[in-house]
Amino acid sequence: MTASPILILQHVWGDPPGLLATLLQEHHLAYQVVQIGEEPLPDYLPAALIVLGGPQTAYDESLLPEKALIRRILEHNLPCLGICLGGQVLAEVCGAQVHVGTATEIGFYELPLTDEALHDELFKGFPGNIHQVFSWHNDTFDLPPGAVLLETGVTAYHQSFRYGQRAYGLQYHPELTEELFHQWIQSHPARDKAITFMGQERYQQLEEVEGPRRYPLYRKQSMLLFTNFLRIAGLL
Repeated sequence: MTASPILILQHVWGDPPGLLATLLQEHHLAYQVVQIGEEPLPDYLPAALIVLGGPQTAYDESLLPEKALIRRILEHNLPCLGICLGGQVLAEVCGAQVHVGTATEIGFYELPLTDEALHDELFKGFPGNIHQVFSWHNDTFDLPPGAVLLETGVTAYHQSFRYGQRAYGLQYHPELTEELFHQWIQSHPARDKAITFMGQERYQQLEEVEGPRRYPLYRKQSMLLFTNFLRIAGLL
């Protein structure tokens, strides 16, 4: 048991820790979830920081306090994992530009691992060099100066990176439980915009065809990625 809990920053009720919380509970690891905008950030340095997704952009002024926290985390070389918006915020803190509304991706994607990723502990145990992910975003980030590119995509080229030794930014969402996946498809606040972007038939196939086919591997690899991060953090 660590002296400080893992700190998880949640930006919107519809994007909770999901699979990450499942894993933390299985390993009896203490964690605190802070609802951004509803409660203040704690003043302790956590065992690790995980920043979840949300509808804000990385330049939203409401995110300034968590940016300051991320800087403290980096200064102390503590583990940090940024997911979707969290990855964009981490990239911006690390000196990269975030491009707003230029890279819409919704659905399952197969991302190739870079040569560097094949030797990175975050992807240890991954079969082959392909990562099954789920994305729902409009913004994307440049690679921060000095960061290591770990995964690439087509619409959003920079899909994940490592900054320093223990800070990782992800463009996609590895946290979705199966229930949360269905909730997003059925009632996501941006559902109508997604249908306009994808088309009704393609959007319906996402839940009825691609979900049953792709979710099992997605879940397996997501749990492995989270497990690897906790090992990098020295918590497992």
